[in-house]
Amino acid sequence: MKRAVIVVLVVAAAGVASFAAGAWSASPPSPLEKRLIKNVAKLEAVDRQMAASIRTLRANDKVLGSAVQSLQKSVTTLQNDVKTLKTNQSDLAGGVTLSLVYAACGAALTADAVQGTWQIEDQLSAATQGGKTYYGPQTPVDDSIGNGTIRACDALRITRSQALPPTTGNLAALLLVLRGSAAHFVK
Repeated sequence: MKRAVIVVLVVAAAGVASFAAGAWSASPPSPLEKRLIKNVAKLEAVDRQMAASIRTLRANDKVLGSAVQSLQKSVTTLQNDVKTLKTNQSDLAGGVTLSLVYAACGAALTADAVQGTWQIEDQLSAATQGGKTYYGPQTPVDDSIGNGTIRACDALRITRSQALPPTTGNLAALLLVLRGSAAHFVK
């Protein structure tokens, strides 16, 4: 049995030696094999470049994703700002309109008081100076605003009066408007 094992080992050693000698003495690669080896090397280089590009793209995706999220938040904030500005613009337009109506009514009421004073002076001068008048007949000032269909004092619910002698009652009523709905425009 020892002999059989030794024979098998000797045969195996001879086979390994013969295979090793053949492997070391292999023929050089053919031109086709050389091209294939070069092509494999090129493909490996392309594969490395593609892997690097993919890593770069993934990093850029993260950066772009956070940039998009940031821009979406900015857009939402800006949309809210626009909504607020539109509301403020509407409030401002209402305040400006009220101011113009108020000024027009104030001017008309002041004109009524001045004209009333002139009428009193004309009555006094006519009575004391032989019928002489200084101002003559007075026509009330028109307080129409816009296209002429709205009267400023009517819009503020202030009654104009040409009663003599003139009083400050209608001017006091005009000042009361500021205590009401217009007060929220003053800060």
